Amino acid sequence: YVKDDEAVVITVVEHAAEALPIIRLKGLQEEALYQVGEGETAYCVSGAFLMQRGIRTASNRDLNGTVLRIRKVEE
Repeated sequence: YVKDDEAVVITVVEHAAEALPIIRLKGLQEEALYQVGEGETAYCVSGAFLMQRGIRTASNRDLNGTVLRIRKVEE
């Protein structure tokens, strides 16, 4: 889901793998900062980082999922 300067990434793990999958985002502004997550576990990274290095899902257990809110940080 993408709207304006905010996106939500939803992952569902049916059968866990040994390594957590990496999700590389597309269409972000390379120099812009983006907040990933909410609350105490939130962190900020550049659009370039999210597109090149990506993010890992938070869980690799069977039949589990995650929801990550990603929003552009206003300067």
